[in-house]
Amino acid sequence: MRKPEVLEHRLQAKVEALDQLDLTAMARQTGFVLRELRKLDLAILIKAWVGLAGTGMPTLERILGAMTLLGHETYSKQALSEHLRKPSNGFFATVLMALLWSDAHQVIRKGRLGVSGRIWVHDSTTIALPDRFAADFPGCVNQSRRTLSQLKLQCVFDLDKLELAQFSLSGFTRNDQAAAGDILTIAKAGDLVLRDLGYFVLTAFAAFRERSIHFLSRYRHLISVCDPLTHTPLNLPKLLKRQPRLDIQVCLGTDQVLVRLVALPVPPEVANRRRRQAYRDCRARPSKESLFLMGWNLFVTDLSASQCPLKLVAEIYRIRWTIEIIFKAWKSCLRLARLNTHSRGMLRFSVLTQLLLCALTLDLCAALRHLCPPDRPPSILRVAAIIANHSGLIACVVFQQPPARLLNALLIAQGSYELRRDRKNAAIRFAALFPLA
Repeated sequence: MRKPEVLEHRLQAKVEALDQLDLTAMARQTGFVLRELRKLDLAILIKAWVGLAGTGMPTLERILGAMTLLGHETYSKQALSEHLRKPSNGFFATVLMALLWSDAHQVIRKGRLGVSGRIWVHDSTTIALPDRFAADFPGCVNQSRRTLSQLKLQCVFDLDKLELAQFSLSGFTRNDQAAAGDILTIAKAGDLVLRDLGYFVLTAFAAFRERSIHFLSRYRHLISVCDPLTHTPLNLPKLLKRQPRLDIQVCLGTDQVLVRLVALPVPPEVANRRRRQAYRDCRARPSKESLFLMGWNLFVTDLSASQCPLKLVAEIYRIRWTIEIIFKAWKSCLRLARLNTHSRGMLRFSVLTQLLLCALTLDLCAALRHLCPPDRPPSILRVAAIIANHSGLIACVVFQQPPARLLNALLIAQGSYELRRDRKNAAIRFAALFPLA
């Protein structure tokens, strides 16, 4: 296979994988189907869903038009709408993960990091919704005491393969600490989890240690630090004033979770910027201890010095920023927040449709790594921008038609007025008044 054909083959392989999925079993397990289907073909519905992933905001008309192109018999909007009112969220989410994530746990890494498993990064992003969805996706309360609606998307990525391995949809009120243990369902012994302060939960760290899952996180200033032998409290500012950097074993909090604490100084301009931000954000004046610790990067991990030398700790944690780039690509380039808010069912369906396009973009970016030279790896933002501008070509692969023929088929199938009994459209009225000779 020639290199330029790798991307085309990868996308075609995803489409062919749909035929291998037991969609009926998935639909029954998730409650999307409760009895035998007579008219709706699940395989065609899913292929239409994948084909529409890059064509903009999904609507019932677009879905039915795509199903018609794939050979589905006539199906009504009302019937499809009834199906999407059911728990379709679980069904389409299950199909998405089966299509885009491989659970193969064989990782061959030849680097300076002594970790044999996958490298996970876990973070979340929020999307503002109309206030009428506050019951399903509750958000914060504004100054007028009105409850807003915000959707929180929790994501776990495999950085080796750029794969979306896990996600969940919830309201803003389910914070990151509540989602800290979600990753335990997929992480295995030997893996490494990278996290920011939002997921700093001692019980999660204890669970990681119990299952031999490595972790690397920023340290939260207010968590008590004790000597692992004597269990006496340690004064971090006093220790840091004595030496330029720190690398010791400590116990955190009342749970006494044993971790390795690493402290590395930051440039003065970075420390001053943090302190100015703290004064702006905090209602109360920051303590002297907090202001002093802002001059340091503090990390906690269970990786030993042999597995992760001191000079690599900050460098490894820096790759966590990849998830911020992914979210920027999703929201700025692929318009993750452009959702159909006509109804609850269409809202959940459009979220998963946009997420499907975002995950497909990451998959194509991972495939592009094999085509680019090592000194010029693919940019997630640039790939996302290209997919956003030419995402309609995904439909050409799914529907197995060239662009000109697909455009012609779409115009014929969806370019006419709807047949309505209650009123006539303008074209029919014009033809009645001025008939052709």
